[in-house]
Parts: sequence; structure tokens; C-alpha cells
Amino acid sequence: MVKLSTLDVRTGIGTGPWHARGEEAVRESGAAFTFIQAAGFMSNALDWSESIRRDGVLRSSTGGGKIAFIHPDDIAAVATAALATRDHDGEALVITGREALSYGEMAAAIGRAIGRPVGFQEISDRRAYADAVQWAGKGPYVDALVDIWRAVRESRLETMTDGVKRVTGREPIPFAQRAAENAASLQ
Repeated sequence: MVKLSTLDVRTGIGTGPWHARGEEAVRESGAAFTFIQAAGFMSNALDWSESIRRDGVLRSSTGGGKIAFIHPDDIAAVATAALATRDHDGEALVITGREALSYGEMAAAIGRAIGRPVGFQEISDRRAYADAVQWAGKGPYVDALVDIWRAVRESRLETMTDGVKRVTGREPIPFAQRAAENAASLQ
């Protein structure tokens, strides 16, 4: 069994405690397993598309903190390797993107991909919470998101590993490539 989990299991940040309970249930099942403890997903950058299209700005409470977002194809490649072999049974594979970037650096990369500047505007945790409630509703998920954004701001999620290369034999896909792949959705 391969379970997509989160790097936050190791830190207890955000959704980490929920995934930790899932990992424990898998361990207790007795089934052979591999956990993929991934950093934040590059796919989440699509959530920024509305404010980028409308205002040319990415708004976040992450400040100058950095995170090594991972491309969905890297997650899939690691999961495929774990499913196709028994090489990683019993392991928790920690995988991250190629480089830790601030949200401001990611905004600039998106701007280069779409051919116009994209700014970064830091907002408060309170505003981030209110904005997230607009699309996710009140509850523990929004609390977890704000916790993650705070951890990024406080430089607690800058972890980078060689997990993708160790498992697949290649470097992780850079954020700039993901931005280019999704340029039409971000314009």
C-alpha cells in the first residue's frame, strides 16, 4: 500500500496530525506500506489564479518564508516506483521540490511564465483566515491552512530533500516549469 501523506507529519503542523493518524492506522493494519511524505503541492498555486488574473497579485500571510513545493508529476513518479517495486516497503519517503522559494519568488516566476509582472502582497493571518473561509468554509481545515502559512512565514517549512532523485534517479521538476505549464490558467 502506498499512502500519500505530508511532510507535516514530522512537525505536527497543519494537516500533519490527521495524516499521522492515517499512517498509524496503516502501520497497525499489518499491510506492507510506503508513505510518501510530500512538501506542499505546486498544484496549489492554481488557487492563486483569480487574484493574479484580476489584480496581478499573489496575496499570502507567508511573508518571506520559503517552502519547496513539489510538482504533481514528481509525486506520481515516486508513488509509481513505490508501487512497482518492494524497494521502499516500510519507509516514509520525504519528498520536496528542487528549491525552497518564497511566495514572492513564486509570484515572480509566474509573472515570467505569463509575460507580465505578478506582485506579492503580504496579508495578516486574520485576513488569510477570512479569505480561506470564503472558499473552504469555517472549520479545522482553514485553521490548518493558516497554521501552515504561519509555519512558512516563520521559516519552519524550508525542508529540502533528495527524495525524488533517490527514488526516481532524476531531479525534481522546478517551480518555473509548473508555472509555464499552467500559464494559460494564470493569465
